[in-house]
Amino acid sequence: MGKKWLWICGISYLLLTPALAGGAEAAPRGGDGPALEAPTPDVVGADVDFFAARWDRVQRVEPTGPAAPDILGLATAAAEQADDKKAKKNEETVLALYGAFAVGDLDTILAIIHPDVVWIESEGIPYGGTFIGRDAVFAGVFAKIAEDWDDFTAEINLIFAAEADRVVVLGQDSGTFKDTGKSMVAPAASIWTLNKDGQVVRFEQYIDTRAVYEATIP
Repeated sequence: MGKKWLWICGISYLLLTPALAGGAEAAPRGGDGPALEAPTPDVVGADVDFFAARWDRVQRVEPTGPAAPDILGLATAAAEQADDKKAKKNEETVLALYGAFAVGDLDTILAIIHPDVVWIESEGIPYGGTFIGRDAVFAGVFAKIAEDWDDFTAEINLIFAAEADRVVVLGQDSGTFKDTGKSMVAPAASIWTLNKDGQVVRFEQYIDTRAVYEATIP
């Protein structure tokens, strides 16, 4: 209780002592004249320096206290700018991956897809399910597509960053199923999650499964 009371008194002194505001000097000793009263600060007025001086000193009373709030939003703005830059880079990475798929650039595909990727194909298509690891994706998805389809193409109509580490692609898959000779065009959406190194660590597909399925049945 004693320490708390002394702390309150100290703060009150800092805030209320008129001398800090440039008030009048103390009356001279010896009775040369009447004592001068220190002027009362204009609390309602624009005596900004008066309160600024006191607040500055109060701030130093507890130097280990919490950091001052980001009043101007500078830290927030910097973080948002960094996220925007990362999001743009991730968009470019996903675009590069689609380009690599189109031309069969295996080196780029291997570089972008993380070895431990989680790859989710929509249920209801021939390769529906979750594949863990890049090798499983190559064997269970890519190899099967190359084996079963002619002219298979994944097109992008729209790409945007939903978050700093997630990219959304809207487009369509198309191709002709070899066993039936039937072609399909299936609207598709996919969510790509990338790590800090710019590698795909998760893929989620949402596709018109009926369009795919109908192309595969005689």
